[in-house]
Amino acid sequence: MTVTYSRNVALSQKSFSVFLKLLFRWRGSVYKLVWRDLVVFTLVYAALSLVYNFALQDGGKRLFANVVTGVRENGRIEVSSLIFVLGFYTSHVMQQRHAFYSVIPCTDAFAMAVSAALRGRDSHVLRLRQTLVRYANLACTLTLTNICLPLKKRMPTAKHFIETGFMTEQESEIIQNLDPKAKGFGRTYWVPLVWATNVITRSETYVGDREKTTEISGLNTSRMLDELHKLSRSCNQLMSHDQEIIPLVYTQMVTLAVYLYALGAVIAGQFLDGDHTTEGLNYNYYVPAALLLQIGFYCGWLRVAETLINPLGEDDNDFDINPIINRNITVSRQIIGKHGMCPEQFAEDEVDYFTNKWPRNELPYTVASKTFDKEPYRGSFAEYEVRSEKQKFVVSFEPDQVDIEMMTLQEPEDDQVSRKGVLPSVLRRRKSRKTTRHLRPRMKTVSIEELEQQRKRQTKVERQTEKC
Repeated sequence: MTVTYSRNVALSQKSFSVFLKLLFRWRGSVYKLVWRDLVVFTLVYAALSLVYNFALQDGGKRLFANVVTGVRENGRIEVSSLIFVLGFYTSHVMQQRHAFYSVIPCTDAFAMAVSAALRGRDSHVLRLRQTLVRYANLACTLTLTNICLPLKKRMPTAKHFIETGFMTEQESEIIQNLDPKAKGFGRTYWVPLVWATNVITRSETYVGDREKTTEISGLNTSRMLDELHKLSRSCNQLMSHDQEIIPLVYTQMVTLAVYLYALGAVIAGQFLDGDHTTEGLNYNYYVPAALLLQIGFYCGWLRVAETLINPLGEDDNDFDINPIINRNITVSRQIIGKHGMCPEQFAEDEVDYFTNKWPRNELPYTVASKTFDKEPYRGSFAEYEVRSEKQKFVVSFEPDQVDIEMMTLQEPEDDQVSRKGVLPSVLRRRKSRKTTRHLRPRMKTVSIEELEQQRKRQTKVERQTEKC
């Protein structure tokens, strides 16, 4: 869904055609947004022009000319006012879009806190970890399902949550039987967070490795609760941003201003009899390109703002929420599992995160949401390959401290003769320039293997020196 072009513009200074190539992209482009408006206004302009030139008589043409003249003189909106309104509206939309993305919940910090507090590899500890992280991911998914259409198509009912192992039937019944006022516009994300809080407070003592009862320190308990509070705050802010978007009156005012300006431009741009005569030759344009470019610019500006108002939809430039959910589930599973331990403590077998119902590390897709199944974003230059001859290290060899001291104390013999009759400050400057010239580092290109061999030789020499 999100159209990324970070890699294309990273070398913009070396290639003149980088941004020119971006103008020919269709997916996520402004042409895809504004072409319908341009077609409608083109047809309206052409229809009015044909009516004026071929359908109206002299009286009708005079009346039409009076209307066009009146719109030209008094009826058009000032361009400066329209630019100010559109610019302020678009900037406000972009600020709201950034606020949306900054509060999308991430479960990494909570999973790390759980992995640090609940240590051990026995089944009881792993079950506690999985339960806590499952509740955290369930809260985030419940929140985004209510405000994100692609995720709603992926998890449309409570049955899908049960089948994927996100909830048990008992937990689903508890959420479904909540008081309608307690649900609060679908805000049921707090229920799994309350369950996670109760699990933390009841698990202050647990069975660790070798059947030893271990206590969770107050610091670890406080850290886990703090991370739960951050998740709750993020979910609440997401629901608030979805509910309290840009006021409707502001959107209506901007939309009316743009379309009234476009309509006035279509009427005022009509060619009348006697307009643009040159040496007795009268020419007419049924569809002027300059006027349509002007209308397309302002309509495209409005369409960009309208597309970005709700970034959780199905537009080309909306956020990819499904990969974010997949990443939260996969990474949190790895944190509480084998990768949450030290490398020497890796367990050979690991309990499945979704109770063996789904072998994949992510939620399955429904038929309606299959089009959103994409490869996760890895970064602009994650797949960029450096040429093998450019992969060698460049090491700077600095003189040793002993060489520096000797070079500072010694002076060339030919300089002894030139010191007669020269001021001491001049001698010091000469001496510093010579020392600096001798101390310049020497650059050499070495491979990783050569650098490692050099380090081994240096270590061997240091050990022999210590023995001596």
